[in-house]
Amino acid sequence: MELKRRKRIVIADITSLKSDNKSFGHFFYVAEMYNSIFDKRFDVTIAGGPIYASKFSNIMRLKYNVDLKEFNKRFTKILTKLKELINARRVLKDKNNDYIIFQDYSNTMLFLSILLFGSRSNIYLIQYKNELKSQMRRRIFNLIKNKIAGVIVSKESVGAEYGTPYIVVPDYIYLGKENETDQTACTYDYGVFGIIRKGKDVVGVAKQFSQSSLKLLIAGSIQDDEMRTELYAIASTSSNITLVDKYLPENEYDQLIKSTKCIILPYVDDYYNESSSGVIFDILFRRKPVITRRYEIFDFVSSQNLGMLYEELDEIDWTSMIAEDKYRQVQNDIGTYLEQHSKKREALVSFIDNN
Repeated sequence: MELKRRKRIVIADITSLKSDNKSFGHFFYVAEMYNSIFDKRFDVTIAGGPIYASKFSNIMRLKYNVDLKEFNKRFTKILTKLKELINARRVLKDKNNDYIIFQDYSNTMLFLSILLFGSRSNIYLIQYKNELKSQMRRRIFNLIKNKIAGVIVSKESVGAEYGTPYIVVPDYIYLGKENETDQTACTYDYGVFGIIRKGKDVVGVAKQFSQSSLKLLIAGSIQDDEMRTELYAIASTSSNITLVDKYLPENEYDQLIKSTKCIILPYVDDYYNESSSGVIFDILFRRKPVITRRYEIFDFVSSQNLGMLYEELDEIDWTSMIAEDKYRQVQNDIGTYLEQHSKKREALVSFIDNN
């Protein structure tokens, strides 16, 4: 009896960003997550530039990476567009692909590639926010809409913009691999993690703790010179504030989060109300309470008791947030929330397989 061929699904990153010869952004994480979600049902391939060979064995190796530095000059920026087109063509023209899921980056070139090259595969797009606000991008998308089998979004309002089938799932879906019962002793009471730039009131957080006995960790690459100057000045006169100004390798990032009781996401840019933060799931997957701005996209933090939402930093009682009884209750509620993610995994597989 002939065995039925498993359908092939490709998780594709046509840009394959890198910086200092390392993958930049969350693209490896998303590829690994989707690989784990789909590998029981499909033959999964990860399509990415040469940088992907450092992480994955089941790879469709695309010709190019794009270095972040290439966006700084006009000529090399144009060259990145050509690289993305060539990479996209390789994925789209492969006749062995039953399904393609494209990661969310450089959507104009992705849409244009689908228009130019087409595909026999069922194409799905991950879209973290409404990418159709640009008139040009919307026009191109309208020309390819009938080629799109579906869109994967984290907000109902985003999915409704595309006029295609869509599914609402968290940006990161819990797989149970983050060792949520880890008993690492907490060195810090509060922490701020990730790239530090305008749009995040990290300086405001540092000022909140400058006269406090609570321990604050600020860890991540500072991208803004003015913020760097202010943060170093505050940290130099506050022995309870630790500043780690660098891009954090995955292992160090993991250990520092585990060494911190509560994590603060001090967003002040409305961009984060449209596109949810992957960092919030990094935090919750390690059963750490999260404190962030009261944006609609983070309503689940309040409704599920996963931490606290605020309007202004001044309204937060920092001591009560880490009181033992309250802290343990929030951790228990995070565990309950994470159990619901198994249904999200099943729904996503069903959406791709049956759509």
